[in-house]
Amino acid sequence: MKRREQKDIAADILNESKQGSKISRIVYKCNLNFKIVRLYLSRLLSEGLLEVVDKNVFRTTEKGRIYLKSYRDFKALWSQLDFSP
Repeated sequence: MKRREQKDIAADILNESKQGSKISRIVYKCNLNFKIVRLYLSRLLSEGLLEVVDKNVFRTTEKGRIYLKSYRDFKALWSQLDFSP
């Protein structure tokens, strides 16, 4: 199994949190542990990509949605490139 990069994990968390999610749901759906999720939540909150809407409920902000769109666009473009010799 290929390890995910930080940008991929951040996108997974933001995608899961679009409608609002508790930390336990994020852990389960993103296949991460609580320690890692807490680190990412802290960073995403400080960057304004995520917000706390209720105790332990996180939701993706408009800035986070823009990140997700850019991430998806980049992934789509990258998949179209051919690097074979």
